[in-house]
Amino acid sequence: PKNSFPWAKRYELINRIESEGDYILRMVLKHPFAPFMSRLALEIAPRHLLEDVEELRNASFNQRPVGSGPFKLVDWTEDNTITLDANRKYFRKDRPILDRLIFKAYPDRQVALQAIALGEMDIALGLAASDLLFVGKSRPFRVYPAAGAFYYAVILNLNDQTLKDVKVRKALDHAINRSSIIENQLKGHGQMCSGPFEINSWAYNPNVKPTSYDIERAKELLAQAGWVDTDGDAILDKDGEAFEISITVPNISDTPERIAKAIKTQLIKIGVKVTLEYIDDSELYETPFQAAIFMLSFGDDPDDKCRPWHSKSGNTNLASYENRFVDDLANIGRQEKDLEKRKIIYHKIHEMIHDDCPAIFLATAFEYIGSNYRFRNDRFSSMLHFLTTMKDWQIVDDEEESVVPERREMVGLSAD
Repeated sequence: PKNSFPWAKRYELINRIESEGDYILRMVLKHPFAPFMSRLALEIAPRHLLEDVEELRNASFNQRPVGSGPFKLVDWTEDNTITLDANRKYFRKDRPILDRLIFKAYPDRQVALQAIALGEMDIALGLAASDLLFVGKSRPFRVYPAAGAFYYAVILNLNDQTLKDVKVRKALDHAINRSSIIENQLKGHGQMCSGPFEINSWAYNPNVKPTSYDIERAKELLAQAGWVDTDGDAILDKDGEAFEISITVPNISDTPERIAKAIKTQLIKIGVKVTLEYIDDSELYETPFQAAIFMLSFGDDPDDKCRPWHSKSGNTNLASYENRFVDDLANIGRQEKDLEKRKIIYHKIHEMIHDDCPAIFLATAFEYIGSNYRFRNDRFSSMLHFLTTMKDWQIVDDEEESVVPERREMVGLSAD
C-alpha cells in the first residue's frame, strides 16, 4: 500500500497463496474469475532485490531489472539505448536464436524515419500508414502488417431521444460506407469490424458480418421510424424537428476528424444533417455527447472488451447501453473456466451487441512493422504481443531462401 500500486484492487479476490515445491504456486480465489491469468501478466518484482527498498519508484531495480524471459538486460545507457542478450539460463531448452537485441529510442518520428533511411536499424515498430510512403522510397524495407490494438467506432448515446430508436440506429449503420472510409480515410490500411472483439481473437464471432452499406434500406428504416422529408429541403423531419445529429470528435490525431467528415458527407445522402464538435482528447470521457468517434482498445481478455457494453460499468458504459442478457452472459463468461464454453458466450454477446447497434463499428486500423530482413517463424499477428515471439525468429537469406546464421544481432526502434 505504501507504494500506491495502481492495480491493487485486481488482486483483492485472492483468498490465499500456497506453494507446492519449488515450481508450483497455487492461488485460491474467493470466487471463480476466468480472466485472472491475464491479470497476472505483469513484470516480476523479485523479493530478494526489493523487500528492503523503502520507495520502489526510486529503486535501482527500475534501471537494472531482473526477469525470467528469453533475453536479459546487459546495458541501458543515458541516451536510452537498451541492449539485451539471449538468456543462456532460460528455463526452456530452446534458447533464443538471436544472440542480441538493441533497442534505440528516437526523439520523434521524423528522426526515426531518417534512421530507417540510413539503414541504422533492422526493425521499426508501430509504423503508421503515412510512414510507408517515406519508407518505401528510402530503401527496400519489408513491411509486415499487424492487427492494431484498437478499433474505430461511432458511439451512440442511447439516452438521446432520437437515438433511442433502434431503427434509427440501424439506419445510420446502413448509411455508413465502411469500405470507402478504409480506402480513403485509412488509406487502405484497415479491416472492417462488426463488434467489440479483436478480429483475430477467439472471442470474435465470424458469423456476425459488418453491416452492409445500403442507402435504400437506411431510408426505409427511417421512414418506419417516422422520419420523412415534409418540406422538400432534403433533410428529414419528425414532429416539426429536422433530423440533425452532433458527432463529437477528439483531437487524438487527424484520422478521427477525417472519418467524421466522411460520415457527415455520407449521412446527408439519407437526409440526416451532421454537425461536428471538436474536443480535447482528455475531456472526451467526461463530456456529454449525442454521438462520438472513439478509438477503443481491445484489452487482454474478452472480459475487458465487454466492459463498455455492461450496464453496471458506470462511466465506462459510454453508450448508456442496457441489455440484461448481455450483462448476464458477460457475468457468466467472467466465471466460466472452459475456453470452448467461453467462446460460445462471447460469440453470443458479439451477436447481441451488433443487433442492438449501440455503436457503429467501423474498422480496425492496421499498424506496421518494417524490417531490412525477412524472417522465419516471425508471427507478427499483433502489436500488443509483438515481442513475445522474438526468441523464435530466424533471419532468412532472400536469394537462397536459407537462414543466415552469422546475423544474430538485431537493432530495433522505439520512437518516444
